[in-house]
Amino acid sequence: MPENLSIPESERENIRKLLDALKKAGKEMDVEIETKVVGGVLNKTWPRKDIDITFRTVGMKGKGLTELDRAIDEFKTLSKIARRATEIDNDFAIDEEKEPAMDEEFGSPNILKFDGRIRVKSKRGALVELIRKKHE
Repeated sequence: MPENLSIPESERENIRKLLDALKKAGKEMDVEIETKVVGGVLNKTWPRKDIDITFRTVGMKGKGLTELDRAIDEFKTLSKIARRATEIDNDFAIDEEKEPAMDEEFGSPNILKFDGRIRVKSKRGALVELIRKKHE
């Protein structure tokens, strides 16, 4: 997938390396993951402040009674995978994690304002934001 992006080859290689480490980490934990590069990097000129990648488990929904509970449960699994990926390839490090959050405006734990994000720093490239993708 990174081959189709209008970004420097070094950034494409960076994405490839991170995605490989994430898939390897998921496989170790017996969790299949799905990733997709999204956002401005697809259609806006380089350089960009970061590269956005959606990230989710395949066939494994979070547990809980509310959307927020399920989202946080899924996020914990994704966080473990991302942390393991940074151990597999130490060119990457977790910069920040932000858990899914309820939209207070609606006052319901079934309506989220934020799906969750893990920011990954790279020693050789742009910051990558792994964005939890909600299961449909």
